[in-house]
Amino acid sequence: MERVLRDLDNGFWRFCTSYNNRFWLNGYKKGSHDLCQYVGSKLKDDRSSVDITPCYSFRPAVPPRRRHAPGPGAIYDLTFMDTNRPRRYFNYSELLLSTRGSHKNVLHIIMDSMQHTVRVTLPAVLPMDVLKATVDDFLKGCAYALTPSPSTELQVRPRRGKHKTLREMEEQGRIFEQFRAEWPHYVLPPSHPFAFLDSSMPCDFFSTGPCIF
Repeated sequence: MERVLRDLDNGFWRFCTSYNNRFWLNGYKKGSHDLCQYVGSKLKDDRSSVDITPCYSFRPAVPPRRRHAPGPGAIYDLTFMDTNRPRRYFNYSELLLSTRGSHKNVLHIIMDSMQHTVRVTLPAVLPMDVLKATVDDFLKGCAYALTPSPSTELQVRPRRGKHKTLREMEEQGRIFEQFRAEWPHYVLPPSHPFAFLDSSMPCDFFSTGPCIF
């Protein structure tokens, strides 16, 4: 069994890390991509309270020769964040409730431990009108979900000094896990490998060796 798990490790690691091997969508064909243009039009003149960073990535099964442009096997990866400085915080409960009509279009919704951003991944094979409508829904939902302070139910206050101890960070991670359990599988906590793991971070998921984060 251990040998089988060791054989699976590399493939599972490639599967997870490919999620964060992202490319800037505005660099594709000099920004002429329809979704990139649409995102730019929504943020025109800096009137939006929410900014969007448009990226895309590919699943490992897509051959390198087919990775020149978004298409089958590609994933749009959009990060929504507050345009203000200092940034405000997202109330994830309110955001998820207000956008649940579009959840059928997403692959994953990834939360941020600091509550400053939310990542939404979408399959590139969706029709462009569906992609645009989903962007609109999350842009509106994010704008209404911004608050001046983080959601207290997702935070652990440091007991000693100004910085959280390792135990307090683990406790906060568990709080996010409990919150995530209230939603379907596509809502991911900050501790999920899709949220942070990339190809520069070697990791053994199944073997007895240490996992290096």
